[in-house]
Amino acid sequence: MKKRLWILGTTILSLSVVCLMRFHASSVFYMTEREWQTSITTWWMMHGHPNPLRAWTPLMGPPWQIPMEFPLFQWISAKLANPLIPLEDTARILSLLFFLISALLLRRLALDLDLKEQVANAACCLYISSPLALAYGYSATIESLALMLALISLWAFVRWLREPSLISLSIAILSGGGAALAKSTTWAVFAAAILALSLWAFAAASKYQRSRGDLLIATLLVLGLPLALGFAWVQFSDSIKLLNPLSRELASTNLQKWNFGSLDLRWSVSGWGTFVLRSTFLVLGPLGLLLAPAGIFRWLKSPQLRPSLPVSTAAITALIAGPLVLSNLYFQHDYYALTGAMFAILLFAQVLFFKKERPWLLLALLLSNLMTTSAFIALKEANYIDPLSDGIVRMISTLPQDSSLVIYGSYLDARIPYESHHRALQTRIRDPKDPRISEMLRRMREYDPRVLICRYPEFEAAARAGARSLGLSIEQEISPGVRIWVSAPERVDIKPLRLKETAAGMARGFEAPLRPFSIFLLPSGPNAAPGLALRARGNLYLFDIRRGLRVIHRRWAPASFLAQYDAVSSFSRGSPSTS
Repeated sequence: MKKRLWILGTTILSLSVVCLMRFHASSVFYMTEREWQTSITTWWMMHGHPNPLRAWTPLMGPPWQIPMEFPLFQWISAKLANPLIPLEDTARILSLLFFLISALLLRRLALDLDLKEQVANAACCLYISSPLALAYGYSATIESLALMLALISLWAFVRWLREPSLISLSIAILSGGGAALAKSTTWAVFAAAILALSLWAFAAASKYQRSRGDLLIATLLVLGLPLALGFAWVQFSDSIKLLNPLSRELASTNLQKWNFGSLDLRWSVSGWGTFVLRSTFLVLGPLGLLLAPAGIFRWLKSPQLRPSLPVSTAAITALIAGPLVLSNLYFQHDYYALTGAMFAILLFAQVLFFKKERPWLLLALLLSNLMTTSAFIALKEANYIDPLSDGIVRMISTLPQDSSLVIYGSYLDARIPYESHHRALQTRIRDPKDPRISEMLRRMREYDPRVLICRYPEFEAAARAGARSLGLSIEQEISPGVRIWVSAPERVDIKPLRLKETAAGMARGFEAPLRPFSIFLLPSGPNAAPGLALRARGNLYLFDIRRGLRVIHRRWAPASFLAQYDAVSSFSRGSPSTS
């Protein structure tokens, strides 16, 4: 009972941290692009488009569909959402539920892999408090569901290896299929672990009096059927993307080179170093990062600290398979480290807690993780404060819901379409003669386009030509570099957006007498990763998480911070940073 109290206490502390962070959230979401995109699909499922296969993601014009992963999470959220619980909170509660189930499954998996109970309990606690896992577990994204399904598949396969049964094999196949649909890149990492365990079982079949034929059939079913299902979904989703000239570049064949990365990237010492450092910090926390080198040394020096050979092989295979194959995805995005987080935590817990429970060390790791989680969420929020989008949403709130928008200078940013509940054609094409944008504008005439917005001056020529083709004749600048076009009888509350005054609140406290030393949270630029800033003697030192905690040095003053908001193009997401 005492050991279970550790898990319960960790859960309460972790949920308290993320809930407290939510109370002072500056926006609805903090994992913004991913949460907006997930939620806009969910919202349209709730309002007349319930078919998951035909899920609307109305960001790039007709046919309003950009199917990426199978929208299983969105479909469940849409079914459970109700007037008493907002859509955003429904998605968060679901994500938290899947996250906590995964933590308990990780404990069960550790026990079934013959790891000690104190190791299993420690791994469960470390996963519940892991900054990256907890932060994304509290977000309205598909990550928790995909991880849970992939983990169920691995656990069921381990159960089948221990005691073959049709039930465990069926669970492994079905959950693997769900994981491959929900997020194929997540399933692939767990599939690598399943393959490693299967190869070991095949090699040791005679020793344990197992049938190699049964092993081969089971492995083909557990890996082959989800792979076929995932491939079928990719083919189906690509066929829909190809219907839209703007979304064709998102088809799998066009994304392959970017996803996999180059051979040089796989051999990049700096790329691997940054990935390992960042991932270890976000998965194990700062104290875990400090203990990791000593843990690796002990693991290599003391064979008794290592899990059994098949377990170690499966975990290490899973850890390196993702970044080795999909190098660019893993090196560019922090959340891809989630796929290997469970395996890293299992090995880490085995090294630290194999001989003793070490409750004080576990408590120190938990506190380190939770403090990092709160900072991570705050940094994510600070990096995506966007007075421009908020102002535009207020301005178009009176438009009929069945009308549509055209936005130049945006791409897959779903914030404005989601908050205003309007379909949108968003494009980054600057050439007004580009046949793709001409074709899409022609299609848009059937969907009552009422407003055209140009977010950056470099898109102005294309936006003006687009407005003429749609019959939107009234033009007005609402902020430096931002223009809006509406039709003559349109009733849109057009007024200048005083973004600099809004941004002044972000600089609160900076006008106080300069202290010789101060620490605060700040993004490294309007389109940059969040970081921890240290101001000393008028200079700013920024520790940037995405770039491997390197230090950036520049002069700092409140006036220079607010000057970024004089020209909107200097701070809006997707534009170059002037800082």
